[in-house]
Amino acid sequence: MLKIITVPNQILRTPVKPISVVDKKIKNIIKEMTQTLVSLKDPPGVGLAAPQVGLNLSLFVFKNGKKISAVVNPKLISHSDEEVLDIRKKHTMLEGCLSIPYYYGTVKRFSIVTISYLDENGRALTQTFNMPEAVIIQHEMDHLEGKLFIDKLLKQKGRLYKIDKGSNKEEMEEIEI
Repeated sequence: MLKIITVPNQILRTPVKPISVVDKKIKNIIKEMTQTLVSLKDPPGVGLAAPQVGLNLSLFVFKNGKKISAVVNPKLISHSDEEVLDIRKKHTMLEGCLSIPYYYGTVKRFSIVTISYLDENGRALTQTFNMPEAVIIQHEMDHLEGKLFIDKLLKQKGRLYKIDKGSNKEEMEEIEI
């Protein structure tokens, strides 16, 4: 299992380098990142970008429905007209980050994105994603540019919450920012 890098490690703020070829080395990294993402329980994750495991590579893995997909050298092709909060069952989905554990916030994202990328076998694909995958992809692509969800949250004047795991129960409290 790979170690998750947390703030304030500077690699999280460093834009990544593109991958020239999906070779055996990159396939092994994808396998290790996938195993790491699957094994995370506290907190669990839905996506993991290479900088989060200390690698300066344009690569992330994410939960795409019931499977985990790898995305190499993603490029945003198009997106829905406006950014929105992901509203589900009368509540807002809070966005979090494995590199800023136990902090969650309200972040507006595009509800539909189309990206071009290479898959784990080096095949070029163009694919459109809806929520929640669209949110995950935007979050992970931000990592590849050296940006964190907290940056977007602050710019949007969103709400930030911290989960306190004390006394055997989880409580969420809003943090003043």
